[in-house]
Amino acid sequence: MFTTTANPSARGVVSDKLAWLFAPRHPASPEIRSYLLAQLMGSMGAALMGSLCSILVLGAAFWKSGENIFAALIMVDLAISMFRLIEWNYGKRRAEIAGYRNITVSASLSIAWCTLQGVSAFIILSGDDPVLQVLSATLAMALIGPLCARNYAAPRFAILMVLLCDLPFAAGAVMSSEPWLSLILVLTPPFLLGVMQIIATLHDAMLDTLFAKEENHRLATHDSLTSLLNRQGMDEQLARFSPQHDRTMALLSLDLDGFKAINDTHGHGAGDRVLVEVARRIQDVVGEDDLVARMGGDEFMIILCNREVDEFRAIAVTLVNVIASELISIGPETSVGLRVSVGYACIPEDAGTTMELRLRADRALYDAKESGKGTCRRFGEKTEYDIGSIYSNLREAYI
Repeated sequence: MFTTTANPSARGVVSDKLAWLFAPRHPASPEIRSYLLAQLMGSMGAALMGSLCSILVLGAAFWKSGENIFAALIMVDLAISMFRLIEWNYGKRRAEIAGYRNITVSASLSIAWCTLQGVSAFIILSGDDPVLQVLSATLAMALIGPLCARNYAAPRFAILMVLLCDLPFAAGAVMSSEPWLSLILVLTPPFLLGVMQIIATLHDAMLDTLFAKEENHRLATHDSLTSLLNRQGMDEQLARFSPQHDRTMALLSLDLDGFKAINDTHGHGAGDRVLVEVARRIQDVVGEDDLVARMGGDEFMIILCNREVDEFRAIAVTLVNVIASELISIGPETSVGLRVSVGYACIPEDAGTTMELRLRADRALYDAKESGKGTCRRFGEKTEYDIGSIYSNLREAYI
């Protein structure tokens, strides 16, 4: 399934087999693709009005001609409309529970309905009743606008719907006993080109708006220096997590030891270079699906998921070692070294909510710094002071 993590109130998914048909005209993020799909699930009002108009035209055709084919088409139209309404209501309820709507069935029913309109138009136009031909032509043209307006979020799908309605209509005109109706075949290509241009224009305008909105959100939730999440971005991510009994999660709080001295001695430009390099080293250690944020100053936060508790500790230890392993260049002939203190807590072992997790990771960070810095501590872990760390603390205090 093609799915995303967009806002549950505006999420749409479609089967892989139909994914190409619903792809946007330009590369877009999963969130934008999901939003575009959801727009195809708008109000059923326009669709039901289209069905009503179609049934009226077919009813007139049956009344005037008495041919059973029109009665059969009316029944098919009613059946499709009923299924569309049922599926729309079911999908709406399902979205409230699951957080997304699968539009595959709805799209298939829409394709079936447009195919029905094309078949109906072909039968009427290829006949010899001018009144019914005028009614059918009016209906065909009236359907184009709503089809474009409801489906331009998926241009290929919208064009397919128009073609299903219009091409049989043009073919029926050619088959008509009235030769002048064949001019409809000549008018069809420029008409379709105009429709395609309208759909593309509306679609691109929507994409431009979504791209701008996405970029503004990215700027608001990411640190401009390191490109990591910022405090707001991390808060948003934490708000989305819901603890589950079969899901493990750890939150790591990091604080650079000695960073203030680097800023004071070498300037803020040097400090910025240190922060960028530390961010790079952190990202080299964690996985692609893990979340890393610069919370402000020299504070970082990491969310790790779906690992064993021992793995969380191994990553914390690795971060301590990697960040302190090599000097960081801040100029042509100047390098500095620094250490990092890490505190972490785990769900479900140490906390029941993400708020508790965050507070307890901060508590563990405080313990790590109290134990001599340049180390890691888990929440509730007994602090072990050795002679070396005590001597180091005393030396830093009095020298």
